[in-house]
Amino acid sequence: MRLHRFGHLALALTAAAGTILFSSNAAGAADVCQELAVPNVRLIDWDGYNAKVEFSAAIPIALAAGTYNVSGSSFDTYTGRATVTQASEIWEVQFLDANGAVIATSGTTGDLPDRVETAEWSGSMGSVTIPTGAVSVRAHHRPDAVADGSANSVVPKAITICTPAIVTTTTTSTTTTVAPTTTTTTTTTTTTAAPATTTTTVPTSVGSATTVPTPSTAPVKVGAETTVKVEVKRQVEESLAVTGSGSRPVAATGLIMFGLGVLLLGYKAQGITHRR
Repeated sequence: MRLHRFGHLALALTAAAGTILFSSNAAGAADVCQELAVPNVRLIDWDGYNAKVEFSAAIPIALAAGTYNVSGSSFDTYTGRATVTQASEIWEVQFLDANGAVIATSGTTGDLPDRVETAEWSGSMGSVTIPTGAVSVRAHHRPDAVADGSANSVVPKAITICTPAIVTTTTTSTTTTVAPTTTTTTTTTTTTAAPATTTTTVPTSVGSATTVPTPSTAPVKVGAETTVKVEVKRQVEESLAVTGSGSRPVAATGLIMFGLGVLLLGYKAQGITHRR
């Protein structure tokens, strides 16, 4: 490919390289990305007319060992390109240490569209892990990726390197405390009172009485027994009145009758009790 074809292309390229630090939402909400403008260079394989250009100039950067996401963009344009087919207008990113040695290489770009006067490409170049710190990166031409024997010229525009976001997962645990159950036992004591005792006075003879305790729940039989005793007393007194109290025989007879009356009274009272 002849040099006169690239006259108007040189005007479209930037004269110097630049470095931009930014946070890219496309790469992730918390990804930290660096976008590097590639210095003005046209990568080309030797085609019998033009000298081979394999690398761009090194672009300074400070990267610690780790894994990074890489993306890039490129283009190509010249008069007569609309009639040209080239299958390997492709490049990759090389990471260099302080000694200029290549410590890691990214994936490749996609091929530029063919048979158009101006072609462009941009997209992901995969992820790369660098074992030690890198101090610079550069674009490296890959006409051998899909070798077709042509120049496969391509102009790198930019390289974007992103530090993947660190995803922090917070786990919340809920502890439920169950209050202890309190059981209250109530003891009820019932006291049953003993039946009250009623004292009933039962006369046993004329002029004297005997006190007999009787439970209040037992039937009271005093009325009938008292009536019999009063009747005997009355008969004795009538006999004494007729005979005269000054006669000893009569008095003795009265006492005997009184005693018999008491005995009869006891039997009678016992009979009344059994009938009730």
